[in-house]
Amino acid sequence: MQVSLAYAYKLTNKISIGIQPNFNYESLELAPNPTANPDMTGKGYPTTDVASALGYGAQIGIFYDSHDMLKLGMSYKTKQYFSEYTFKNTYLDGTAAPDNNFTMNYPAILSFGMGLSGKKIDFAADVRFVNYKDTEGFAESGWKINAANGFPTGAVNGFGWRDMTIFSVGLQYKLLKNLPVRIGYTNNTNPITDELAFYSVSAPAVIENAAQIGLGYTFGKLDVNVVYHKGFRGNGNTGKMLNPGPNQDLSGNGFPEGPWNALSNPLGEMDGTSVSYDMETSMVQLTLSYRL
Repeated sequence: MQVSLAYAYKLTNKISIGIQPNFNYESLELAPNPTANPDMTGKGYPTTDVASALGYGAQIGIFYDSHDMLKLGMSYKTKQYFSEYTFKNTYLDGTAAPDNNFTMNYPAILSFGMGLSGKKIDFAADVRFVNYKDTEGFAESGWKINAANGFPTGAVNGFGWRDMTIFSVGLQYKLLKNLPVRIGYTNNTNPITDELAFYSVSAPAVIENAAQIGLGYTFGKLDVNVVYHKGFRGNGNTGKMLNPGPNQDLSGNGFPEGPWNALSNPLGEMDGTSVSYDMETSMVQLTLSYRL
């Protein structure tokens, strides 16, 4: 949840700038909780309560209006910085598990947009760059290491996502003065790598291609808009199961022979296994607006 205060100033008749501080609240519940150390005696990973964190950030932008057909805009939303989550953990058998902390910030976003407006046709396009690879909670990957023996604890450092690029276009045609018809298309890159697909099985909500179609109608002061959105099933992700633990050689005679090996197999990839997922979505949205 984000609460913002925005201020805009017109530099010239055609150029405006804006600044917006953001005050944020986020919550997260994990079942199981991969950011905690699992119990190796058989209890596995614990589940968490609903933990929350407070955060802050800002957004700045510039807008150009030619007062003819062309409009241009650019904005930069800073990384949204959050306090640490403190997870209260419980094993599946109901016994208490040690608490753990985890930081998950929100990535910075750089956006560019343009619009062309005519009497009958309006066109808009924008591109956004989402900086996951420098964001706490998303940047790191792999297993946390026990400093005492050099072996992984089983807790996950983070999702290990790549940066994401999102491109969108939209077209509106006015069949009548108060009856516009709209179509849109969105394409974005997948931030999840196949190698780390196992880490993101709880969050595979990435739609690489989506289309929208809709229309609106005005009744006096009442605007009615309806849109149908379809997110298409893309390539998804396919990777191996990752296991940090078994067959560890604690005698000091070298690295383990099992799935995890600090030199040849740092993620603990398990041969003969596969984790894969893809996703599609459908949505109908109806909006009613009344102008006082």
